[in-house]
Amino acid sequence: MNKYLEIFKSNLTVITLIFYVLGYTYLNMYYLQFDISIVNYINLQDILFTTINSIVALVITYLIVEFGLYAIGILILNTIFHLFIERKYFKKLGNKSRVQKYLIYKNEKYYSDNIEVTTLSLLILFTFLSLYFYNEKIFILSLFFPFFIIKLFKIIPKEKGEIQIQLNQFFLGLLTFIFILCFAYWGYNDGTKAKNNKNGQQIEFKEQNIAYNTKSDSLNFIGETNEYLFLFNNIKRETLIFSKSGISNLKIKDLSPTNEEKKVLEIEVQRKINDFFEKIKQK
Repeated sequence: MNKYLEIFKSNLTVITLIFYVLGYTYLNMYYLQFDISIVNYINLQDILFTTINSIVALVITYLIVEFGLYAIGILILNTIFHLFIERKYFKKLGNKSRVQKYLIYKNEKYYSDNIEVTTLSLLILFTFLSLYFYNEKIFILSLFFPFFIIKLFKIIPKEKGEIQIQLNQFFLGLLTFIFILCFAYWGYNDGTKAKNNKNGQQIEFKEQNIAYNTKSDSLNFIGETNEYLFLFNNIKRETLIFSKSGISNLKIKDLSPTNEEKKVLEIEVQRKINDFFEKIKQK
């Protein structure tokens, strides 16, 4: 852990610069869908937190996928070892205690030698299956390709000295370039969805005694920065930009159903189910 902390500290300036580039790329592509030159409305804090939010979401996603890959990988490797390798040794050497101890060692070595390649293969398989069943193929590739590069780096044999440093720099540069492309696509994709679909978040406020409410079908909340708030008029197809210092009575309504509303909904769903089966019985 101390080794990784030292690497992080020694490269903090470069890492921070990369974070700024990624955040700006996402925000620029997102607000470009609304013809907004976002550079005029953001500061470094907006850019940094945009990247951090995305990176945290990615890390959580990759950890969940990695846990699933390792669980399946361990199951596959143990099954192969017990069905083929273990039986082969027992047939040759017999089921002795010394043989069993040796097989425990062999099992651990077999696992350590093959788990990374197995999980990488499973990731490729999982990606292809996702591409087959999921419509947004570019999104799937943008989500898992950086993870593929990370896992590929883990299984490449490590060298010593200057060669390994150059290899690390190559993979870091490649990963950064891929992430820039991914963040650009994610910004473009999210901006397109926000422009064409109402996000459902209801906010209301006043500016110069004029009331604005996204409950209206014409207005959609599309985003905000530390100093500005953005609405999109779906009818006029124009973007409204508000300085937060000039608005008042800002309210954000929680649209999630209350316990009472959930109960009413459950009763309504149950009633429809009962009506459906009643009609079947009558037939």
